Amino acid sequence: MLNPFERVALALSYMKGAKVDDWVSQQWDKISTKVQGDQGANPPIPPKRLDTDEQLWTDFVSDFERTFVDTASAEQAYAELTKLEMKVDEVDEYITKFEHLMTKAGWERSTRGSLEMFKQGLRKDSHLTILQRDPIAGTLDEWQQAARREVQRQKLIVASLGPPGGEFLSTRSNRRRELLGNPTNRQLQRGPDAMRTGVLAVRLSESERKKRQIEGHCFFWNKQGHFCKDCPSRKEDGGNGRSQRRTEQPEW
Repeated sequence: MLNPFERVALALSYMKGAKVDDWVSQQWDKISTKVQGDQGANPPIPPKRLDTDEQLWTDFVSDFERTFVDTASAEQAYAELTKLEMKVDEVDEYITKFEHLMTKAGWERSTRGSLEMFKQGLRKDSHLTILQRDPIAGTLDEWQQAARREVQRQKLIVASLGPPGGEFLSTRSNRRRELLGNPTNRQLQRGPDAMRTGVLAVRLSESERKKRQIEGHCFFWNKQGHFCKDCPSRKEDGGNGRSQRRTEQPEW
């Protein structure tokens, strides 16, 4: 293996291009001065290291990583920041990731750019509600705190009032509609045994009524050969089926 001085010289010889030429020249002057000194300087600079000193290579690697690797890492962090978005109510995850990438990109928290980047990644509904609150958040810390409060507020709203929709109904009615609208809560059966489960389909659209009239089907259980008033299934239920619990309307 080449000694450290020759190893650095070889590595520098492979680095070419307008973006690195100045850095390569600076590194060569730096390592040459360490090993050979600079007699033309005023006052002259004596040699400080032998060409076999491994520290020459260690210093070179550190300079390279600090100049190029860190720069690439910062650019990658910036690229990720421009794509970072808050998902549903994962506000803590969004803030944590944002803080990590902001530090990696070398951004200051107090700058306007950092604040604007954070706001652009927020969900639009959260962004809007924060702007509508008084006092309006101004700093990055205030926006992060406000975002957490909005997510918590929405969770409390859903827990207390149910999901959005049905704004003109009472809370009780909304809850009932939510339960009936959940497929896991449905027990609708359209077979002849539906009567025994306590589920009764009673409301027909006008088109369905006409269709059953033409085909000679019973309005009660959609059977042919008798009218609704003579329906055997209805008679089994006392003649009207009103004692059954009406929980759903069929989708015709």
